[in-house]
Amino acid sequence: MANRASGQSYGGKLRDTRKPRNDLHLRYTAMQDNISRISLRNIFISLAIVAGLVVVVSLYAEPVLRISVMPDEPRFVVNRKMRLLTAYLEHKVGMKVEFRPMRSGDALVESLLFKELDLVWIDGAHLEKARSLSDGGVMPIVGRAEDQRDSMVSVAAPADRRYSWAARSGIDPELKQKLTDIFLTMHTGGGKGMEILGYQHTSRFVPVRIDDGRVDGVGFDGAVTERTFPGRSFSR
Repeated sequence: MANRASGQSYGGKLRDTRKPRNDLHLRYTAMQDNISRISLRNIFISLAIVAGLVVVVSLYAEPVLRISVMPDEPRFVVNRKMRLLTAYLEHKVGMKVEFRPMRSGDALVESLLFKELDLVWIDGAHLEKARSLSDGGVMPIVGRAEDQRDSMVSVAAPADRRYSWAARSGIDPELKQKLTDIFLTMHTGGGKGMEILGYQHTSRFVPVRIDDGRVDGVGFDGAVTERTFPGRSFSR
C-alpha cells in the first residue's frame, strides 16, 4: 500500500502519474494570451468596420436644408405655414427641407451664426445683429416688396418693416442662387406659391440691396457676442 501511495509499481519501477503543475500553468497562460490577442484583433476589426460605415453614411447621407422663421406667431400657425413652405421648397430645390422652430429672435440669430440653420425668415433688427456678428457673412437674399414700383428692397427702411429671407455664412453659392430664383419667381406660379406669399404678407419677393456692403441702422461691436451668447464663439 505504501508503494502504491508513493507511486511505485509492484514491479519495482517508479511510476509518476502526476503532470507537472508548471506545464499546466504555461499552457493556461498561453491560452489566455491567445484569447487576448484574438479579442484585441476583433475589437480593431469592429472599430475599422464602424469607422468605414460612418464614412460611407456621411458620403451618401441625404443633404438637408434647415430653415426657420422669427417666432412672432403662435406655434400652430407657424407649423401650418411651414408645412406648406417646406413641401414647396423640397419640390423646387430637390432636397430634403427641415423646419426647426426657434424660441426667440436671439436664438434664431445664434443658430444661424453657428451654422445650425441655413435659411431664415428674419426681421431687420435681428438681421443687422446677425450680419454684424458674422462680419457680413449672413446675407439677405430676398425681401417683401414694399412698393410695386420698387424693384429692390432697401435695408435702410425701418427695421420693424423689413423682413427678408437670409442665408447663413458659407452656404453653397449654387444653392443660394437657386433659392433666390425660387423666391423671386414664386408669384408667377400661382397656387401654392401665392398661398405662401399670402402667409408672409406680400404679393411678391424682390432682391435686397445692401448699401455700401453693410446694413445701416443699429450698430454692434464685438462685445455683443459675449453679451448675447455668453460662453460661446463661432467662426466668421
